[in-house]
Amino acid sequence: MTNAADQAIHPAPETGRQVTIVMAVYNPDLTLFHRQVRSILDQTYSNFRLLMVTDGPQQNMAAIASVAASDPRITLHKQSENRGPTATFLAGLALAVGDESNEYFLYSDQDDIWHPDKIATLRRAIVQKNCSAVHSDAEVIRADGTQIAPSLFASERRQRDVGLIDLFFCNNATGMTMLFDRAVAQHVAAFSEQPLPKMLHDHLTALVAAVLNGIQYVDRPLVRYIQHGGNVVGHTASPPFSIGRFFGLSFLRSDSITAKYINDFRKFFPALAAIGGAHESADMQELRDIVLSNQLSSLFRLGRHFGLSPRRKPKILARLILLKLLGR
Repeated sequence: MTNAADQAIHPAPETGRQVTIVMAVYNPDLTLFHRQVRSILDQTYSNFRLLMVTDGPQQNMAAIASVAASDPRITLHKQSENRGPTATFLAGLALAVGDESNEYFLYSDQDDIWHPDKIATLRRAIVQKNCSAVHSDAEVIRADGTQIAPSLFASERRQRDVGLIDLFFCNNATGMTMLFDRAVAQHVAAFSEQPLPKMLHDHLTALVAAVLNGIQYVDRPLVRYIQHGGNVVGHTASPPFSIGRFFGLSFLRSDSITAKYINDFRKFFPALAAIGGAHESADMQELRDIVLSNQLSSLFRLGRHFGLSPRRKPKILARLILLKLLGR
């Protein structure tokens, strides 16, 4: 007979609708790769499949194949060409939605560590919050396990609950922390054969979810996010105060409100708007005005969506003047 203490240490596996995890694989550090896969296989939620998708030929393909063959829940799909992380994740998602038994979907990096109840926690959250996707916080660690930051959100000063307009210009949802439903997966997978704007798979997924039934935040670290030299997108601690942050200079980087950025997303916007159907929300209508217009009034309206109230208009105007002087 199992006593209460044993149950606390080894919780009974949870079952429910099938979940598929899409992992993009590119020449992984095998120690970190084994650890990541082990943390997935040890999840308390048992009804899942892990789909590994290689991003082109791999230096250690035999070792990757051996890991894939070690558990019947793992499937390995080999791509012949190197396509980059976003295209690889979307190719895997397109394969996963082909199985109609899959109800929920997650992304996995090849070198992090999942908390044992990550899937179970996110699946409960998406049902309780009645939304299209959920995402969580993460602990930031080094490869040796030592902690860099207990909270990715706190360290990078990310906003926790954002609307469609904020999300469009600055994604706050990291792929490794997300779980989303079948409707989101189908729409996102449709982009696998189309030219993509300059956004990562998680940004695209978060936007689609926001347009459908929303994306909600779970205020708990459910992933140990490992920092090392091979990170595609790494952790960047945000200083408590900087002139750049005050004047909005962070939005003048490659992921910012620049003319090039706006032009890239103008090409993507019609497809995003079409997902929402004929009756556009107020946020979608305002986002349309912002994206399709060059008027300063559009940027002014955008300013209040970054937490700037009318009483802080001088700060907004400072940003607008700076953008204008730089020709943005």
